[in-house]
Amino acid sequence: MRAEHAALFVPLERACDALPSGDQAAVEQLLVLLEADPWCFGSGYLKARVMEAFVRLPDRDPRTVRRLQDVVVHRAAWPQRWLLRPTARLAVTVWDDTLRARIEAVATDDGTAGTAARMLLDAVARRQVPVRS
Repeated sequence: MRAEHAALFVPLERACDALPSGDQAAVEQLLVLLEADPWCFGSGYLKARVMEAFVRLPDRDPRTVRRLQDVVVHRAAWPQRWLLRPTARLAVTVWDDTLRARIEAVATDDGTAGTAARMLLDAVARRQVPVRS
């Protein structure tokens, strides 16, 4: 089991370490991880670390921003309590009117997705996010 765990996590940890340098292969690998949203032992910790790394990424191309916005919407629609904080921090960095509208649409849900989306909206509002045009 340890070998399988290492085979998954070690390359992703290395990609996470390479992300601040703008390594495009690392950007792609980590975006795929967040989009695939795998579930296994330790994956939540890894996804949180990856989201935090994207928060600190200084330059993002528009395609990367759109993909990260999709990740934020996915995290709102299928919430995991322990990923709400890194999701909110990521949302702040990619926030625009389109993302706001998408999260507001999820917020109309009466279940946990709506609650998570409303919490995200509140977290972003408290950070007084400048809206991208």
